[in-house]
Amino acid sequence: MLTHRNLVANTLQCAAWVAPFYDENAGVVITPLPIYHVYSLTANVLCFLEVGAHNVLITDPRDLPALVKLFRRTRVAYMTAVNTLFNALLNTPGFADLDFSALRVCMGGGMAVQRDVAERWQKVT
Repeated sequence: MLTHRNLVANTLQCAAWVAPFYDENAGVVITPLPIYHVYSLTANVLCFLEVGAHNVLITDPRDLPALVKLFRRTRVAYMTAVNTLFNALLNTPGFADLDFSALRVCMGGGMAVQRDVAERWQKVT
C-alpha cells in the first residue's frame, strides 16, 4: 500500500537523485505519462515540484506527431517515459532531426527499457 509517508519518502529520494542534474534554466520537464500512475505522479509531479521545475503535461502521448512538434518548439530538459513510448518516438518521422542539446535526463519506468531501445535512444538524443 502506498501511504502518504511512502510518497513523501520516495519524493525526497527522487529529488536528491535529480538535484545534481537539475538546473531551472535548462528547460522544461515533459510528462507524457498519466499522472494517475504512481511512477509518473512521483517522478514527474512530486519530484519535480519539489525542486521547482516547470512541468508540461502531455494529454495524449499517442499523438506522436504532436509530441514531436512540442519537442521542436520547447526546450525539453527532462522526460520520463515507458519503453513503448521511447520506441515509438524513435520511429516517428522528424524525431531524429530534433535539437536535443537541452536534454539532460530521461527516465524509464513502469517496465524495463529494452537494451536496444535504450541504445538507440542514447544515439539519437
